[in-house]
Order: sequence, then C-alpha cells, then structure tokens
Amino acid sequence: MNTIQDDDVAVDLARFKQATAEMNSGNRDEALWYKAFAESSGSEQATKTAYIRLRVEELRNAAIATTAESSPSAKSEQPARTVSPAPVLTEDTTPPQRTCHFEVDGFPFGLQKKSLEISPDGIRSDGAFIATQDVLSITISFTQNSINGVKKGTSHTLEVSSHDKNISIKLYDKLDGAANEKLFHEIKDAVMEFAGKSLLRRMAETITKGGKISIGDAEFTLQGAWLADRTLLIFKSAPVLVPYNRLWFSLGGGKVCLSDSQNRKNSATFSLLSTKNACMVGPLYNLLINESA
Repeated sequence: MNTIQDDDVAVDLARFKQATAEMNSGNRDEALWYKAFAESSGSEQATKTAYIRLRVEELRNAAIATTAESSPSAKSEQPARTVSPAPVLTEDTTPPQRTCHFEVDGFPFGLQKKSLEISPDGIRSDGAFIATQDVLSITISFTQNSINGVKKGTSHTLEVSSHDKNISIKLYDKLDGAANEKLFHEIKDAVMEFAGKSLLRRMAETITKGGKISIGDAEFTLQGAWLADRTLLIFKSAPVLVPYNRLWFSLGGGKVCLSDSQNRKNSATFSLLSTKNACMVGPLYNLLINESA
C-alpha cells in the first residue's frame, strides 16, 4: 500500500492555500461545502474552517491515489480500464454491516434517556422502529434557547419519518454543549450513512422512472428542476424548468438556494434546518449534475 509522507510542510501549506483560494474565489466544491455546512451547525466561520480541512484531506487522498496509480508495480498489476456510460446512481450504496448504539439525553436536566440503535436495517428508538427502506424524509433543525433574552443553549433535532411513523431525536446542550453537539453529529452521520444513502437511491430511481421529487419549493425530474419564476414577487407564477447543466446550488445563512445560472429570477430558496429532506439536496444535486455533464 502506497502512502505519502507529508513531512514537507510546504506541501501541506500549498494545499491549504489552494483550498482557501478556491473558497474565496467561489470556485469551491459545492458538495464538499454542503458537508462542511452540515458538520458546522450552520455557522459560517465554522463552515469555512471545516471546508478547508475537508478539501485539504481530499487533496492529500488524491495525491496518494495518483502516486499509487503511477508506480510501476501498480501499472503492471492493474488491467486496462474501459470507460462506459454510468447509470444514474453510480456509487455503491450497500451500507456496511454494522450497528451504532447511542444513549440520548433529550432533556436539559437528564430527566429521561432514550436508547437509539441505527443499523443497515433501520432506526430503533424506545420500541419505535422505522426500516431503512421505509424512510421518506430526514429533517435536521437547530433552535437557540433563551430565557429573558439570555442564550441558554441550543436544541439539536433530527427527525426521521416513514408514511406512518416518526422518530425524533433531540439533544439539548445546556449541560454539556460540546459533548452533546459531537454526539448529535455522530447520530446524524450514522443516519445519513444508512437511511440517507437508501433514500438517495430511491429518489434517483423515482427520477429515472419519470417521477418527481419535491423538496421545499423545488421539484426534481429527469429533464431538470422546476423552480419558481420570481419576476413578479406579488403573484405566484408557474414554475420554470431549469436543465441540470444550468442549475446552480449554494448554501448560506442556513438557507438552500437553487437557481438558473442564465436567469437568477428562476429560483427556489428554503431553510436547510427545517425543511423536510433539505439535507438531501446537496447529495441529489451532486448526483444529477454529474450525470448531466
């Protein structure tokens, strides 16, 4: 196995400079930015820091892969590759066979604890169970709590729903903010690893079969995304079809924005932290854009 020894500080410094320049110029990786935003609870400065860290890691991994492919032994062992058209969902979405167990204290004073189990089969919490293939929506939200205008902590909530069930995971960070925030992100990552990948696969299948996926004010179809025409702000006009090669995706201030790169009046903006399946827009956008390229 080939590795790169990054003892040369200049190499890492160059990667940090590249990641920072990409971010500041607007030429950033939107899927990676979305991941950084989700990890940072919507904080702009924390998102920038997380993005740079993730981008530097990505550049390191790319360097390792390049070195491995260019080595004489790797070239002699690897058969010639052929390129063929990829299906709409190209990644291996089979989740690893492992189960995550959590003890969740959703109350500010530890009055009650919940046991939580997340596995490839589904999500179980205090007797309630939603199978992975039945998950229809994943919603993430953060609420600033205050008493008489004084901030007293943040509530982190993740809701997973099927057609007839709902599991709500809520953590309140007044007692131990750092620990609870870390725990929340571990739970969110486990949910996205299993239920999120399954949901993304089913969304892609729906679109390829001619159906549509609605998230917030946007509708995703095989031909493109339907967005509202904001030319007349007073009246609600018919939505406009925007092909994926013209669709622009951005995050900021806790909002998801989808717009037409040729006409920004065609757009859809909704909250990342309260809209059902808003956390799926980034992965779905990345998938559809790659396939339309």
